Amino acid sequence: MIIQRCQNKFLRLITNAYRYVTDEELHNDFEIKWALKVIQDFDLKHERRLFIHTNVDAVHLYNTQEIRRLMAPNHTISCE
Repeated sequence: MIIQRCQNKFLRLITNAYRYVTDEELHNDFEIKWALKVIQDFDLKHERRLFIHTNVDAVHLYNTQEIRRLMAPNHTISCE
């Protein structure tokens, strides 16, 4: 995951960590959540808000029958 790699790289730069220090140790020592965990937490909060929303159309946004995705842009962001 590109976001996770960038997070790990910037965390190493900020902390000036040695090469032998693992990413897991950095995240644990500084109590920083992994990017995937943060995304999952936001997804759960969003899902819960949709189900208790007063607008009926908003509840229908969480339709798992039909999966729709936006086309990925041709440009990508690289942190390398």
